[in-house]
Amino acid sequence: MDRSVLQSRPVWAASAALVLVLITNLLVNGWQLTGGFAALAVSTAIVLVAVIARAKKQGDPAS
Repeated sequence: MDRSVLQSRPVWAASAALVLVLITNLLVNGWQLTGGFAALAVSTAIVLVAVIARAKKQGDPAS
């Protein structure tokens, strides 16, 4: 994968959102990913994959 794709702002934002969801779940529920946190984590991961695919397709420069 092109390095500029991984360094683009949308990819970083989506990655940060996923990490934030997982850390919040860890603090609230421990190691069990349950209920709304599971749905939120899955949807955030889907968004992350879509953002990476779009950035890779468009060839977004790292800005």
